[in-house]
Amino acid sequence: QLRGRVGRGDKKAYAYFYYNDKRLLTPEAYKRLHALREFSQLGSGFNLAMRDLEIRGAGEILGPKQHGHMFSVGFELYCQLIREAIEEMKGEKKEKIPEITIEIPVSAFIPKDYISVDSLRIEAYREIKSANTIDEISDLIDSLIDRYGLVPKPLENLIEIAKLKILMRKVGIFKAILIGKYDIIFFPVKLSTYQQNE
Repeated sequence: QLRGRVGRGDKKAYAYFYYNDKRLLTPEAYKRLHALREFSQLGSGFNLAMRDLEIRGAGEILGPKQHGHMFSVGFELYCQLIREAIEEMKGEKKEKIPEITIEIPVSAFIPKDYISVDSLRIEAYREIKSANTIDEISDLIDSLIDRYGLVPKPLENLIEIAKLKILMRKVGIFKAILIGKYDIIFFPVKLSTYQQNE
């Protein structure tokens, strides 16, 4: 978020975090600093949010003390995380799909003047992130237009990136970097058994 306030279009932004090494940091603070170092590349904000959820805890699911981040990630996604944890405990952990990252200097976000309510804007981000097919993206675009009007350019860019990520995952590419104005380098990964059979 901090870098996003400066990094727009062709401007790459950097964020530096300082702390007083003479003061004793809490274990949670060390974990957060480590998470910032681990998830520093473009497109890793979602992973950072998940790590923050892990550090803070999500509160009680159905109880009154919902003090964590369950509402930030949504009940459906939180239940998915719980299912994955249960599968791992049972030894049924599924093959992890690598995170797809795209390093292209374009403005890709949902403008606040398009969706002014924070919770609705977060929900829109979550729907874009969780879309698995181009058809789902198309349905989402129709829904956005019906509710908020024509899609602005920054959101259009975000949607196009989401489409590209879907296609990249389908063919087994996990990273794309724009070099210069027109050249893009793609980094392939080993296709899973499921992808090979598609």
